[in-house]
Amino acid sequence: MVFNGTANFALAPGKAALFIFATEDGTISGWNQSVDPTHAILKVDNSGSGAVYKGLALGSSGGGTFLYATNFNAGRVDVFDSNFMPAMPGSFLDASIPAGFAPFGIQNVGGKLLVTYAKQDAAKHDDIAGPGNGFVDVFDSNGTLLQRLISAGALNSPWGIAMSPANFGDFSNSLLIGNFGDGTIHAFDPQTGALRGQLLIPSGRPLTIQGLWGLTFGNGGQAGDPGILYFTAGIPGPGAVEDHGLFGQIRPQHARDDDRDHDGEGKGKDRD
Repeated sequence: MVFNGTANFALAPGKAALFIFATEDGTISGWNQSVDPTHAILKVDNSGSGAVYKGLALGSSGGGTFLYATNFNAGRVDVFDSNFMPAMPGSFLDASIPAGFAPFGIQNVGGKLLVTYAKQDAAKHDDIAGPGNGFVDVFDSNGTLLQRLISAGALNSPWGIAMSPANFGDFSNSLLIGNFGDGTIHAFDPQTGALRGQLLIPSGRPLTIQGLWGLTFGNGGQAGDPGILYFTAGIPGPGAVEDHGLFGQIRPQHARDDDRDHDGEGKGKDRD
């Protein structure tokens, strides 16, 4: 899901989608309360071709706004213009990605699109978790590869992506990558991809969040504190994994020390 603050991606004349959703069923829908307060409006249906959308991002190129969706089944990033029409065919290519890995997560970071890759299962629907199973590439908004930023190492089906602010303890101004595969979060140099460390709990053990998905810092407004890392996760219930959802926050140790009235703790490099 992404928030759309532009006047593009209309659901009705003069009514742009405020939120845009992608699904693993291969659909993309938009929501605007003045169009339909209780339902999202279907705008893209690629279920017939087997599309499995895992991630979604917005970006600008050539004066236009585009929607980028990671199609895990097809092993590509599907791009749509501001009218939800297909665009940029053949973009987002990295010939050096090993066979069996596909775009998984995607995030606009400073105008560049960071794409994570995970290993596909036999059905090309879900990831195969495992140490080293992952890559992170950097593309421009036209889908041209700029850099292979991170390969294997600490990655394990990486999905969540966030750039930390200057007040996030030992991992300030770092690129944070969340692993869906093992629920851990690692910090990297945003320019070189060098590993800076792993988020820990106060005892010194790795912070692990089962079913970890999204990572984001607040915007200082209704979306929360810009110094706090917010996360979402799909957690197990009575049935299958991800029956339930979890929304939480992670803050560095100094924030906890300074404000004992708030939930959460962390350890500089760590967590809540």
